[in-house]
Amino acid sequence: PFDLDHIARSLTLFFSFLFLLLSLSFSPLDAQWWYSVASDRGPASHHRLPPTTQKELAPC
Repeated sequence: PFDLDHIARSLTLFFSFLFLLLSLSFSPLDAQWWYSVASDRGPASHHRLPPTTQKELAPC
């Protein structure tokens, strides 16, 4: 019932896109934010934005 070839292709595409997204967005300055999100169990952690995104959305 499962199309393993299609699932494998979908997963490969998803992980390559995820890796590309992380490599583009991740920087040493944002490492503290990623760590705080990973360690924070509160519901607010899902709605927080990284510093770079906050600067782009609300420039000073």
